[in-house]
Amino acid sequence: MVAALFDYLGRRYGCGLRASFGRIAGSVTDSQGGSGPRGVRITIVNEETKLERQTTTDSNGYYVASDLPVGAYSVIAEQSGFKNTQEKPGMTLSAGARLTVDLSPAAR
Repeated sequence: MVAALFDYLGRRYGCGLRASFGRIAGSVTDSQGGSGPRGVRITIVNEETKLERQTTTDSNGYYVASDLPVGAYSVIAEQSGFKNTQEKPGMTLSAGARLTVDLSPAAR
């Protein structure tokens, strides 16, 4: 809904609001390289504002977070039965970018 509004405003008034957002997506795999379990909680934190976006992986271990404002982000995966992954800080998202951040939590 928000994306559609930005698209409309950008086309209507030529202000290019949509261009100041990007997307972070990736997959979660287990320590043997197999797909991670469904429902792994992914937390994406804007390092400057500390605002968080949360999503979960699908049945194939994939996740997507769209319409993120440009900036530097950390990406963390959490799941019962797994340790938190080593945080991946400093992922710089630029306007219109599509970053891929793959994660592999260690089993407890």
